[in-house]
Amino acid sequence: MIISGTLLQGTTSDTLDTNQKHEYTKSANISKDKNTIRKKARNLQEAKMLLQTLTKRSVRSYSTWDFGREKDTSCISVLVKEKDAINILHAIRTQLDPGMIAFIGTKTTQWFENKEKETEVEIVVGKGDDPFDILRIARTDAINYGMKTEDLIKKLRNLVKDNKIDIIAAETDTVELELVDMPYDLHAFCQELYSLCPDIVDQGIGSIEDLEASMRKDKKIYLWWD
Repeated sequence: MIISGTLLQGTTSDTLDTNQKHEYTKSANISKDKNTIRKKARNLQEAKMLLQTLTKRSVRSYSTWDFGREKDTSCISVLVKEKDAINILHAIRTQLDPGMIAFIGTKTTQWFENKEKETEVEIVVGKGDDPFDILRIARTDAINYGMKTEDLIKKLRNLVKDNKIDIIAAETDTVELELVDMPYDLHAFCQELYSLCPDIVDQGIGSIEDLEASMRKDKKIYLWWD
């Protein structure tokens, strides 16, 4: 079973700015009349107004895919600082009606002359009844492993069928998930993850045992297919 949620890979609940999270949620809930609670967004136009209120940034009439090279005009998006993204995502998700989905999309990094960098990510809002529509909007695939988007969705759906997870972010070749319920047999679950995404061990954490320990601690999964 898949449900919506709040945490991004690499972020723990201890690192979230509670005050900032409260401010984002408060901004999402209060309309111009401060005594009036805003209804949940039922369409992209209403979602656009929410994003503008939350971020104080210009909302784009598209999201991007293929590493940011292509545009999807059936969605909207806004670029925000990576460190702020999870709080904004949480706030916007609480304000969307069924049939609307939100996720963290394409990441962009700008380098400055002093060699410092600033990373921004898209907060994407689109139409969808199935949480796996996130992967469809992002056009996520594992083409180097012979899996197009629908193939990958089928594999992931089968993998998590007995577990509650949260799809937080998706790009061209990456997916970020959080476990809501810990699998009964975590070791077997990690072995299945490795079969689906060898890079998670071979280019990442190093062993199935280390993957199991990491997931037990953080309840997070970061999948990528180079």
